[in-house]
Amino acid sequence: MVRYVGRASVTVAAGQRSLLREAATGERVIDLCSGEGAAILGYQPRSVVSAVRQQLCRDAHGRHRSARRLGARLAMKLRAIAGMPGAEVVPATTGSEAADLAVRLCRRVTGRPLVAHLRNSYHGSTSATMSLCGIASFRRRDKLGASLELAVPDTPDQERASQWERSKLRLRARSHELAAIILEPVRSNAGFRMLSRQCAAWLRRFCDQHGIILIADEVTSGLGRCGAWLSAELVGIRPDIVVLGKSLGAGVAPIGAAIVPSDIWRAARGPGYRSTLSWSPPACAAAIATLRAITRGKLVERSARLGESIHRRLGQLAPRTVTDLVGCGLGWGIQLGRPRDQTADEWRAHAYLRLLARGLHVEPSATLPGLRIMPPLTIPHGVLMRAIDAIAEELDQVASYKR
Repeated sequence: MVRYVGRASVTVAAGQRSLLREAATGERVIDLCSGEGAAILGYQPRSVVSAVRQQLCRDAHGRHRSARRLGARLAMKLRAIAGMPGAEVVPATTGSEAADLAVRLCRRVTGRPLVAHLRNSYHGSTSATMSLCGIASFRRRDKLGASLELAVPDTPDQERASQWERSKLRLRARSHELAAIILEPVRSNAGFRMLSRQCAAWLRRFCDQHGIILIADEVTSGLGRCGAWLSAELVGIRPDIVVLGKSLGAGVAPIGAAIVPSDIWRAARGPGYRSTLSWSPPACAAAIATLRAITRGKLVERSARLGESIHRRLGQLAPRTVTDLVGCGLGWGIQLGRPRDQTADEWRAHAYLRLLARGLHVEPSATLPGLRIMPPLTIPHGVLMRAIDAIAEELDQVASYKR
């Protein structure tokens, strides 16, 4: 039983499956954030922890034979997931590093400086990836590397459509400078908002016409989070490069990867694409165990089914309560209605604290603005539905609340 936690925020002492234990009180809280998406199998997944423990006892160093053997097994699995037989799987320690090296590969092979990204997107915390961040509050002032931000339509209204047309004009005007377009097919920081199939198809054609490399960042939206192995499947495109990160190791071990066509890799390969500790034997063991757990548990299909249940329940809420509901699988963004006398930040914080008091940890998201939920793929059906019902009840009460 999850009891109320009368605190302003969760200070975590430990996590087990889909629950967090609050440090000060010992109370348990249902986690609907998966540790910012990393704990895709929940906390302390036994199969992954066991695989890492066993590998640590055998060999932990990345320069030994076991690293090459495990790395070859993992690379084969990732090629199959991406549908890219013969591709080079470039090791990385994090999703940020994987996205960074993908961008550097594109600039090197094309000889062009410019990389385009989508508004409200996020691709990591290195200098190169922060220069491609579509979230203004995250972006550094000292942007490194040339970038071009694209406004894609989130809704069918005329203003967003005109912004997209202007973005296409900017792309055409600077096509000779573009090395790559990097995108999240489902933008997690925008509340798991999916790129439309029309926009995705146009970008794919544009890249093909102008020799531009299309990179799909699947760090948060991939590996079943959105009800498909890769979210690019949901928008109907085949990217040139696929980037994976944090959830690949289930949050137990840091690991990332960039899956790169062999011709791009051969043209751009050279020093500076691998760090000493990337793809250590324990990290590879964690990733292999994670992929095995997702496959054996049919968690991709389960994510898609649970997403339909979430949409049915939260979609019943009145427009005054939820002004927008977007998402797929086990990733959703909830935009809240609010009184005129409160700012979006105040209202979002109020809803977050009310839900926390009911033992639910959701994520306030300034980029929606609203709340974001992305529970572990292994969360029990009954626990998830009780949590979603509690969210629906609480948001109804919050909407009628007057200070």
